[in-house]
Amino acid sequence: MSNFSADDVRELPLQHTTETGQKFSEQSLSLVYDFTRDQPWLTNSLLKKCVRTLCPNGKNVEEAHIYTAREMLIKERAVHLDSLVERLKDQQVRKEAASKTLLDLS
Repeated sequence: MSNFSADDVRELPLQHTTETGQKFSEQSLSLVYDFTRDQPWLTNSLLKKCVRTLCPNGKNVEEAHIYTAREMLIKERAVHLDSLVERLKDQQVRKEAASKTLLDLS
């Protein structure tokens, strides 16, 4: 699966809104993109935490829910995140990731 564009990251929750009526604030949608940087797995995982765990009764998803969902994923040490951490130990992968994300991974 290729990376999502910013529009894709916004479209996914909007599809959910159309199907269920559950809404996402503009701030929450911006945070989803900021936190996931277009990674499909992270985007889906973050949104699932909000919809299924934090707001299961159709409550609107707000900025605070996105922050909480992010912390939950970090604390759960989801396999996908552990895999990424393991890969970043490889110097070549670190160099490539740093060039694409503008992060200092030293």
